[in-house]
Amino acid sequence: MSEKKAYDYKQKYQKLEEVAQWAKGHDTRFLSGWLYDMEQMQDRITALEAEVEKCRQALVEQRRRMGSEYDDLDAKYKKLQSNASWELNDYAKTCERLNGENRNLKEEVKTCRGVIEFWEDQSASFEAQLESSSKENSALSEKVERLEKGISAVESLINDSHGVYGLHLNGDLAPWASLRTGGQFEEWLLDFDEALKEG
Repeated sequence: MSEKKAYDYKQKYQKLEEVAQWAKGHDTRFLSGWLYDMEQMQDRITALEAEVEKCRQALVEQRRRMGSEYDDLDAKYKKLQSNASWELNDYAKTCERLNGENRNLKEEVKTCRGVIEFWEDQSASFEAQLESSSKENSALSEKVERLEKGISAVESLINDSHGVYGLHLNGDLAPWASLRTGGQFEEWLLDFDEALKEG
């Protein structure tokens, strides 16, 4: 606004100067009035030019200060950008590391599940074998019990009698002592005596 005013005053001053040139050689009463107006106008132009220069200097200072502030802001922005980039890279590395650990854990879990399934199968097989063995043991126990009863019955028979008639197909008595271990015909009841020893 001040520059425009200075320009306008300069235009008016030039017009007054033209009028003053025209007024030379004419009535001096008009000339003196014009000269006074020109002096006033010149003073005003000088004041306005000084104001314009002051405004120009203030503008230069403002631009310089704003440039400095912009540089500071730009430096802060670059620093923030650098920090953000570092944090993002660090975050990306952390995520990559965690993803790797997660994959490893998944593989370990998969392996453990395979081991668990294997031992579950083995356990089921062992349980089936155990059940089968238990049944076999029960059957063997029953068989042993029957055999023991049979041996006990034969032993009671031997203890309550003297021997066997007709064993040699001659009608004579064959004493038990001759048929047992150490007897003349021990092969008849040798296994029986061994069974008694085992019992």
